[in-house]
This record gives sequence, structure tokens and C-alpha cells, in this order.
Amino acid sequence: MGKKKGPAWNFFNVKKDKSIQCKYCNTEYKHANVNKMDKHIKKCFKCPAGLKKVLNKDAKVNEFCCTEIPNMATTSNLEFEEHLRIDVDTDEPCQTSLMSSTSQNNATISVTKSSCSPSLLETVRPGTSTNFSSEMSSSSNITRLSKSRIDDTSTFLTAFVDRMDETSNEVLNQHLAKAIFVSGSPFSLVEHPLWIEFFKKIRPSYCLPSRFRLASTHLDAQYSEMQCEVKRQLSESKHLHLQCDGWSNIRNESIINFVISKPEPLFVDFVMSKENRHEASYLAQQIEKVMKDHGLEKFFVIIGDNAANMRAAFRLIKEKYQSIVPLGCLSHLLHLLCNDILHCKSVQTFLSHATEIVKTIKRSHLVQAIFMRIQNQEVKKSAAISLKLPVKTRWGSYLHCFQSLKANKFVLQTLAVSEAQLSSELKKRLLDDEVFWVLVEKMIRILKPIVKLIISLESNDPQIHLVNRQFNDLENTLSEQLPMSPLEKADEKLILDKFKRRKEFGIGPIHLAAEILNPMVQGGDLKPFDLLDGLTFIYEVGQQMKLDNIQLKTELVHYREKDGLWGRKILWEGLESMSPLLWWRSLRGTSIIVEVALRILSAPVTSAATERTFSTFSWIHSKKRNRFTSERAAKLTYVSYNWKLLHCNEETKRKKQKLDLTNKNNTTQENEEQENEQSCTSEEDSIETKKLCDSSEILISESGSEISDSE
Repeated sequence: MGKKKGPAWNFFNVKKDKSIQCKYCNTEYKHANVNKMDKHIKKCFKCPAGLKKVLNKDAKVNEFCCTEIPNMATTSNLEFEEHLRIDVDTDEPCQTSLMSSTSQNNATISVTKSSCSPSLLETVRPGTSTNFSSEMSSSSNITRLSKSRIDDTSTFLTAFVDRMDETSNEVLNQHLAKAIFVSGSPFSLVEHPLWIEFFKKIRPSYCLPSRFRLASTHLDAQYSEMQCEVKRQLSESKHLHLQCDGWSNIRNESIINFVISKPEPLFVDFVMSKENRHEASYLAQQIEKVMKDHGLEKFFVIIGDNAANMRAAFRLIKEKYQSIVPLGCLSHLLHLLCNDILHCKSVQTFLSHATEIVKTIKRSHLVQAIFMRIQNQEVKKSAAISLKLPVKTRWGSYLHCFQSLKANKFVLQTLAVSEAQLSSELKKRLLDDEVFWVLVEKMIRILKPIVKLIISLESNDPQIHLVNRQFNDLENTLSEQLPMSPLEKADEKLILDKFKRRKEFGIGPIHLAAEILNPMVQGGDLKPFDLLDGLTFIYEVGQQMKLDNIQLKTELVHYREKDGLWGRKILWEGLESMSPLLWWRSLRGTSIIVEVALRILSAPVTSAATERTFSTFSWIHSKKRNRFTSERAAKLTYVSYNWKLLHCNEETKRKKQKLDLTNKNNTTQENEEQENEQSCTSEEDSIETKKLCDSSEILISESGSEISDSE
């Protein structure tokens, strides 16, 4: 007969490979160990507190505890307060009785764990005796009597009964750990004396976790909890799309991050490539692994940057899985277009002059101080813009550089005539060279629509139904603005040719199909060949989803003609205030074309969400925190980034309320300033009017005296 299993086994599931998994937090152990299982359940923050009592057979409860208050004449306030801190189980009431003492400066408090409120407050007046009659034994009488004996002129301390069991303490530890992980606060916070004192003032019985527990136990628990939430949301989605990109951290270690869109992005995995090269075969292997972990049949689009190795990896995936659609990042494509414009020979001299102005001011603290003084005098604080230098890897940042120069034109010209130590050539360019400022304006007109489209596409909201029309509009804008730009004719033609090639590379049948499925336009602006390509793509997706091809074609005709089911007016009302994806979601279960539309319209058009994981990673694994292991930093990034994504609606709402409140206050302040100006103006007018009246009276009196003299 085998040994009888202990109660800890009831809290775990045994798998086929003899590993065990907690039923509440899904923590796994390779080998079953009763002692380790007992310790885990006692610390598991998801396990109900009532069930943990099954394991606490050896726990003994003190029925009575008594502490004696020391003599206040020889005891400090802090020691007295610590002595009065009496621990009582918060789950059960206890009975309190105060026993009088003959000593003037001594008192004894006796606490019985039978009927005492956990928040019992007893006020003791230091320096005086606490004499109570024997008939005042109930807690209410004691409280009333103690309050009546407080001397307003003397100092007093409040002693309160407070105790916290391990479960409650662990729950608070998990909340604190999540706040630290998401906000990027340092782990040393829990060991700083001021923070310890702060938490003791809030809840004296609360014990802060150590840095080691934060970085190990609590981080693993939060990481596992976030993994469960991410997997739950992905399992509920029918259509998934994968984004991936590579990056090097502060230690120059290579990392590949994977983000899945549903269409809302979620950070799902990270891979430390270590000695492996980022070759196409290795990237394809990692992509396939992530797809299999979350359901291979759900994936439709894979997207990354336009690097050669990434495109080759996508081709390998496409050859193996015909239903997968590989795409390039359109945001990266537009950045390359900005690079094409800025690297033209006819623009290089102008760019060097523009950046030289910004560098001259920023590198000299004296010149920068004079610039700031002039800007504060001439420009309102709300409209002041600092000078910006472009970033080499972000060619769209040149637009911000030109815009900052244009906004500070008057300030720069005032600076040129001041005592600032600027070169004569730079002063001449700022004051006399009107061609320079014309070129600044023209470059802004060229780059502004490109950067605006980049910002729009980098949003987490689905944009695929707008891409084709946006690129057509951008092509028309460039055709109008390039002839008026500082570019030479040969460069203008070169830029337009490069844009057309990049557009052909970036825009595919899926973007045309998405425009057809946009209920606002239904592909009405597409050319005949583009329309046929989009319709063909929709039919192919329907075949991959094993839908009836004839029925799909019939439904698509009725949809475009607004006939049959699609002829009801209520379906087409309010389209301006609703995204196409949300519109199709509302029609689930009505037509077989709905699932095809949801599969296409939920696809991302950029890998910007993956780039944002790198930003979060570098923010957490910074120079000040370079002792982090890459795996631990990746877990922190996983928790922080996904928490912000899952709570982005709440954060957006909070920021919007704050912005509305700020705008309201600014409007109120401006109205008050205008009223004050008007009142001051009216007072000045009245004073001037009075002076005119007085002067006219004087003139009249003088003229009267002259007349009398003449007579």
C-alpha cells in the first residue's frame, strides 16, 4: 500500500510528464516535492485564503497577549508608539480590557483575541495615569472614557491595533510589484528608508518585499499572470497577424521581439539570438515557432521591416504556408522616401546651412541663453518652440528641424543683430539671405505630407483600408510641390520614379481588397485592373477559409450594389463615426463575406508596435540599470508594455480629461486677462477724456478773459 498523499496535492494538477502545475496561478514544477508545494500554496496570491487553512495545521493562535506601556518620563515618542503597536488577527474580533495601575506614569493594556475590532483605536495621554472603573469593561465604554480624559494642552499619541496575515501581505506585495514594474521604478525603492517610513505610516503591519524577491518571485509571478492574460485574449481571437523585428540592447546583445495583432497589438515573445546569425532560415524558424504556439491556422499576415534577410525569411514562410501574406513596413518605406529626397545633391548645401544654425546656438551656452531671453520676450510660452536637430536614423525628423527654424525666424534675426558672437556669414544668412527662408518653407511643404502619413500609419488602429488612397494623394501632392522645391529637374524626376517603385513594392492586392471592403467607398476610386486584383484576392481568401466560392461572389455583388440584405438603409447610416472593422463586426452571423472582411481589415500595415517594444526595452534596460540580465529586462518589458496596451483606453481617457481641464483653465485665464486689459483700457480712456474736458474748460476760460480784456 502506497504512502497517503498530503493535502497539498489537492492544489496541483499532475501532467503526463509527471510535472505539476498550480491550479490557481499556473506555476509549473518539473518534479513534485511536498515541502515546495506547501510553501508555494502559502505564498500563492491567487489561492483563496480559506483554502490555505487546510495546510496550517501547526499554526497556533495566541489567545491572550499583554504589553506594558513604559514610563513616559524616560521613553521617547517613537519608542512609545512602537510599544503601543499591538498585533491582532484582522479576521477575528478581539476583546480589550484596560487595567488600571497605581503608578502615575505606567499603564497596562490587555488584549484578548475574542471580540476586538481590528481598527480599534485607543488614545492614551502620556504623562498621566489611566484610572478606569471596573464597570467600564466593554470596548465602547473604554473608548468613550478614554476620549473624555484627553487633555487638549498636552501631547498625545494614538495607538492602534493592526495586524496583517501572510495572504494579505502577499496581495499587497503583488500590487506594489506591478506598480514598480509598469512604471519603471528602481527596485531599490523598497529598501530606501523614506519609502519604508512612508509605508509604515500607512500600514504599520505591512512588510515590504526585498529587492531580491521583487526581481525573482514577484517578477516571475507578474510575468506568468500577464502571459495567462495575453494567451487568453489571443485564444479568443479568430484572426491573428504577426510582427517581428531585431534589435541590439545596451550590451550589444541581439534580441528578436514578436508582436501579435488581433488587431490590437500584444507583445508575445522575445528571443535571445546569442551566437545565431539573423539569416533567413533562422528567422523563418523562429517565426514558425511563434505561430505554432498560438495556432497556426489563425495567422494571416506577417510583417517586418524591408531588410533583405527579413524578406527572404517571409518568402520561406510563404512557400511552406500558402495562406500567409507577407508584407513590408510602410512606415519604414516612407522614411526611406524622405532619405531619397534629403540625399539629393541640390539639397545637401541647404541642409548643411540649416543644421549649422541650430548647432551654433545649441553648442554655446552664452548664445543659447541670449536666444532664450529673446524668445521669452517676443513669443508667448504656449507658442514657443525650441530649435531641434535632426536624427540620422529618422529622416522625417528633418521636418521638425525646418519647422523650428521657421517658427523662430524673428528670434533668430533679432539674435543676429544682438551682441551674440555669431559669425558674419551666419548673420548674413539669417538677415539678408531671403532665399534661405524660401527654401525652408518649400522643404516643409514637401516633407510635411510624408511625415503626416508616417504618423498616421504608425497608430495601433487598423489603417489598411486607407493606405491605397493615402498613397495616391501623396503622389499627387509630390507632383505639385516638387516643381516648386529647391530640387533640380533631374532630382525631381528621380524622386518621383523612386516613389512609384516604392509604392509598387508596398501596396499589394490586400490593400486593394481592404479598400473594396471599406463601406464608405467600396472601391469606387480604384482603376479597373486594381479592382479586379482586389476582388480576386477576396475570392482567394474565401477559398483558403473553405467558403462557398459561388455564394461568396454573390454576396460580394449584393454588397457592392447595396442590394438584398445590403439594401437596408440602417446598415449605411452613421458610417462616418464608425471604423470599417467595427462595422463588419456588428454584422457577424449575417453573411459569409463578414469573416473574410474581418480577416483582411484587421491586418496591420507597419511594424511600429514592435519598434515601440524596443523603446520600452531601452527605457527599462538603461545605462543606470545595466546590471539587469537581458532575460529579466525582457520580462519587465513584457509586463510593462502589455499592461499599457491592455489599459490604453483608460490612459487615453484620463489624458483627454486632463487636457480638457487644462484647456478650460487656459481659456478662463485668457478671458480674465482680456477683461483686465479692457478694464485698464476703459480707465485710461476715461482719464484721457477727463483731461480733455479740463483742458477745454481752461481754453474756454482763457478765451473769455481775452474777450473781456479787448472790450
